[in-house]
Amino acid sequence: MDANLQRDPQSPPLAVVPDDKEAEKHNLTHTPYAPWCPSCVCFRARADKQIRNDQVKASSIPCISLILPKSVAGSEDEQVGAKIAVIYVVSQTGFIGCVPVRSKGQYHLIVQELVAFPQLLGYHEVTYRADNEPTARQLLKLVVDTRLKMGYPTRGHVPPPYSHGNALA
Repeated sequence: MDANLQRDPQSPPLAVVPDDKEAEKHNLTHTPYAPWCPSCVCFRARADKQIRNDQVKASSIPCISLILPKSVAGSEDEQVGAKIAVIYVVSQTGFIGCVPVRSKGQYHLIVQELVAFPQLLGYHEVTYRADNEPTARQLLKLVVDTRLKMGYPTRGHVPPPYSHGNALA
């Protein structure tokens, strides 16, 4: 074979696991991203830092950012099924909420929780932000449509693909 048509494979550097003390310290917050950490890798955390500009916090309208993390099965030792939850963060207070569900298709339960939540905090007008994932987009549409039908001013926002526009969550 011609030498000009060959190339050497490039592999990413192997992650070096730190000592137990450093690993325990990292496991408290999982910040910054660590390529040796199973949780960071499993939840597809990105090594590139998400820089918050606090533009959402400066708004007078509360923003609720939501994500649907990829489901994760339990360890090999445990007989645990997949864990799925919708996680949301409120811009004004930093409150983090979670709606555990059996599947991402349980829209009725998730919509009920996300529509009722702003009322508990006394918010009339709300903006919801979601990832670009199709399930998250569908959920966002359902929540916004439901609140609008109830007469509450509501907006939905989806950031461009591969951006950090939903950085709160």
